[in-house]
Amino acid sequence: MFGMNKRQVEDVQRQIELIEEVTKLKVEKADLQIRIEAQKAAYERGDLEIKHMIGLEKKRQEVEISTARREAILAVKEENLKAKQEQFDASMKFREEQFKSEMARMQGFLEEITKRLPVVNVNKVLRE
Repeated sequence: MFGMNKRQVEDVQRQIELIEEVTKLKVEKADLQIRIEAQKAAYERGDLEIKHMIGLEKKRQEVEISTARREAILAVKEENLKAKQEQFDASMKFREEQFKSEMARMQGFLEEITKRLPVVNVNKVLRE
């Protein structure tokens, strides 16, 4: 071919094969780099999603803790209010019984005083 010997032709063919191999390897390298970048992007998206979900879970737990705390405080306040109401009711019942007892005693005193007072009949007419 064009004044080349067999060895030169084989060298040219070998160079063409090597160029094709290099080109093929460069294409593979580019494909691998694209796949690597795609995997990195997917990993970063997944990482962001996980961080977002963790943030949401933390917020949910904070809300649950806050709600549980408020419910516990409310339950304690309700129990305290119930106890105060029972104490108030007992106190009022005691005071009412004491008042009735005192009124009965005073009624007895009034009856005794009324019995011991002399009866006075006045038949005098007042004129103006």
